[in-house]
Amino acid sequence: MSRRDDFERFARMQSTAMMVSLREMGGRTFTESDRDAMVDGLEVVRVALVQPVGPRAADRCPGAISWQEFDRAVMQIICASMQLWLSGKLGEVECDGDR
Repeated sequence: MSRRDDFERFARMQSTAMMVSLREMGGRTFTESDRDAMVDGLEVVRVALVQPVGPRAADRCPGAISWQEFDRAVMQIICASMQLWLSGKLGEVECDGDR
C-alpha cells in the first residue's frame, strides 16, 4: 500500500481531511498568505527555542512563547509546508550542495 493509499484510508474519518480537501478544491496553490503563515510560525518557534524560561513560565516573562502559541505555530508551519508540497513548488526550491 502506498503513502497516498494510507492517507486516503486514514483521512476518511478525520475532520482535518476536509480542510486538506477543501484547500485542494481551490487549486494546488502556494499563496502569499501561506508564505506569511510559515514565516510567522517559524519566528514563533525561533523565539521558543532560545527563551530561557521555557513555555510553562511564559505568563511570568513578557515576550516568552507559551505551549499554546508554540503548538499553533507548528501547525501553521505544517499546513503551509503541505501547501508548498501539494502545489508542486517544493520541487522548484533551489537546494545548496548535494544530497
